[in-house]
Amino acid sequence: MAEFLKKYNPVFLIPLAGIYFFTRLFLITEIPYYLHMDELQEAYEALCLAVFNTDSTGASSPLFFNGLGNGHSAFLIYLGALALKLKSGGFSLKLFRLIPVAGGFFGLVFTFLFDRLFTGRSKAALTGVLIYVTLPLYFISQRNYSEDFLPLSILPAAMFFLLYGIKRSKIWAYFVSGLVFSLTLFAGRNTLLFIPVFVLLSLIYLFITKTIKPGQAAALCLPVLISLILLVFSSGSRDYIGFSYVITNIRRIRRLFWYDGHDFYGIRVFGAMGFFSVPLLLTGAFISLKRAFDHIKKREFDREGLIWIFIISGFTSLFYENAGLNVSSPLFFALTVLMTEGLIFIGDNLKGAFPVFAAVYILGLSLLCQYYFVNYNSLLNHSTDHSKGILVDKSCGEALKAAMKMYPDRKVTVFSGDFEGRDLLIALYGGASPYEYRAFCNKETSSFGNVSVNPEGDFDLSGATVFVIDQAAYPDLINEFSSQGWGTMYLKEYSVFYIP
Repeated sequence: MAEFLKKYNPVFLIPLAGIYFFTRLFLITEIPYYLHMDELQEAYEALCLAVFNTDSTGASSPLFFNGLGNGHSAFLIYLGALALKLKSGGFSLKLFRLIPVAGGFFGLVFTFLFDRLFTGRSKAALTGVLIYVTLPLYFISQRNYSEDFLPLSILPAAMFFLLYGIKRSKIWAYFVSGLVFSLTLFAGRNTLLFIPVFVLLSLIYLFITKTIKPGQAAALCLPVLISLILLVFSSGSRDYIGFSYVITNIRRIRRLFWYDGHDFYGIRVFGAMGFFSVPLLLTGAFISLKRAFDHIKKREFDREGLIWIFIISGFTSLFYENAGLNVSSPLFFALTVLMTEGLIFIGDNLKGAFPVFAAVYILGLSLLCQYYFVNYNSLLNHSTDHSKGILVDKSCGEALKAAMKMYPDRKVTVFSGDFEGRDLLIALYGGASPYEYRAFCNKETSSFGNVSVNPEGDFDLSGATVFVIDQAAYPDLINEFSSQGWGTMYLKEYSVFYIP
């Protein structure tokens, strides 16, 4: 069986890749229907870069985006800006959500390569990909344009090149690993402590076991050190990191591994990893820890040592305010490796166990997809306090985009009830410049470009303007336009009125 898998593992990768793309792409713009506030803010920063060559504050080429919310890491925003420049034509939610799907596939490929190098077994590599494709945390996070989970797609590459450098004693592999780790620093706020601690502890371990040379250590460290210095001096306040949060996070440790109360990051009934992964994780952890200790006592390098250094470093997430899955997500790379080792061990020692567990994972993904594609939007709607502005209904933006696309030369007037994130949503879909958005927020104007929002006094009824109207907030206006025979297009909670 092992020889068969070794010879034909690319064939087995094809259906797993097919499952990956189907589950990530199906209804990607409709589920989730809501935009997370971070997703909205990052998308607007990307739009500003792509169209106006500045961030939302007017700064050019920033390494950290401080203009909106608590600030955002640069890498995902620059990817979004690049995608917009290549496509042109304004904001597209589908385009933006394709970025984490592509990133997730990048992570899938390097998960396969890492597991094969780590264990020397094609069966283990395929098992790692199976778990990667089916784990709930990966599935949900790879359908959202959010920086918090992007490092999870990049870390397999960094770890692959690090392990390759160690095994082959190649300085170029150490350097590439350092570059990828440094890139990860710019990919998510949750790596600001994790990456430096991991690199430092790994160097100590490699020097103690006489595995690394000074030149190789420099090749690994320098990219990370330079990136860390640049990031520290450009990222502004970091009051969401501190010792004061540790005790609270320890008391709520379950939030880091299972469910943190935010349905946008996970679903309570499935958890981040699914119940069936727990025995595999515990089995793999026991085997891995025993092997790591046996080699540490002899001061010998072993691959398992890297995994446990990774896990120890991952607990820097305890220093973040209200730490949840969005902060601890990098840890899941190592947890997935332990699950893979657990499943391989059980499969090797219990006849027939491997196909049973593989079937359980596929069945688990099927149940998750059935629940997700039928109930997820409703779950988000009913479990979220929308007044806090965590999630934003995109209906207003989609209606505005449809009106602008239908009659690009006409003015558009939006009548909308107030909700958290409304102004930013309209600015994003309407293509407002940073200057126009700031003036709009400061009530200096009620319009930007051809778009006006809730104008006072009389408005143009000649047909040169398209109207986007909130059905719940302006029922009288809806009735007035309907009675006058205007053309109408209904988009969920908004109506678009126009004269053909």
